[in-house]
Amino acid sequence: MELSKNHRAEFRYINAFNPSKDKLKCHGHANKKPNEVILPYLQQAGFGEVIKLGNYKIDVGLITAMVERWRPETHTFHLSIGECTITLGLNVFVIPVSGSNFVNVKDVCQEYLGVIPPEGATKGNSIKLKWLKDTFDNVGENASEVEKQASCRAYILRMIGGLLMSDKFNNRVHLKYLSILGDLNKTSHYTWGSAVLATLYRELCLATKPDVMSMGRCALLLQNWAWCRLSCVAPDALSAWIFPLAQRFNSGGLNFSKVPHNDIEGYRNTIDHMIVQEPVFLTSSFVEDSISDSNTRYPNKRSTLGLHVPICTAIISSKNIMQRESRFSSAFINKFRNLQKI
Repeated sequence: MELSKNHRAEFRYINAFNPSKDKLKCHGHANKKPNEVILPYLQQAGFGEVIKLGNYKIDVGLITAMVERWRPETHTFHLSIGECTITLGLNVFVIPVSGSNFVNVKDVCQEYLGVIPPEGATKGNSIKLKWLKDTFDNVGENASEVEKQASCRAYILRMIGGLLMSDKFNNRVHLKYLSILGDLNKTSHYTWGSAVLATLYRELCLATKPDVMSMGRCALLLQNWAWCRLSCVAPDALSAWIFPLAQRFNSGGLNFSKVPHNDIEGYRNTIDHMIVQEPVFLTSSFVEDSISDSNTRYPNKRSTLGLHVPICTAIISSKNIMQRESRFSSAFINKFRNLQKI
């Protein structure tokens, strides 16, 4: 399969891009811990694990190098040793995250947040993350049940717009998600993991175009997947493998002495010369132990991103496994095509 001339990787070789100007721009994630008052509601909604992700910086060199390997035709990364893609071990027997892009801003905010945003806090069908933070962050213990739930919904919106399904500017979130957060008991039964993955797939496809200079959505998922699965680009981490897996690569304590770091040419060269032993396989027993640990701490609650499956659970260890991942990728996209409209 030949690269299209409209693919950034092919365009780079033809036009000899300047590596320093060729990097995609991506936003990191600074996660302020939620008010303790709303923690039970976040657990109830299935977002209790997401708040553990902490502060992360995005290695734009790695992200750009991986985008150059992404093929929109197959939704897989084409590597020298085969194809692979990102999966989350999704449970299809849950409610898909779907809905209309058109919402009545005043009505939906009044119903689920208890307040109508002032002029300037909204633009079209989206709302500013800063306004959500300033308005709902300081809910007190004496607040009513309705006020605490509204604060919880505002915090989840900030996680969606600031990390899980962020846009390129990382400062607004679409209000179509707010009605899904209306019943916090039901919220955990939605397949948020597939929505995050589907929007990332779409963003990867858009980012392959040579004129695109920035990338939104969950770049953190792509980065941690690469670090979990491709040992040749992974920094040494002091932390052990814990649930969720992304915690291992917190911004602190990473050693990049043996691998590139924000070095797009270094990543390109490393990935080009990858050998088949370098992709990493996490055993099913490890995943099961992680799931068991999560279930013990939060019985009867679903882990929102992976529905009990840790973030970054794609399996890559050989060409055969990679080919199975490629076939699964196509099946996944067909099954969740409606989610790509999010």
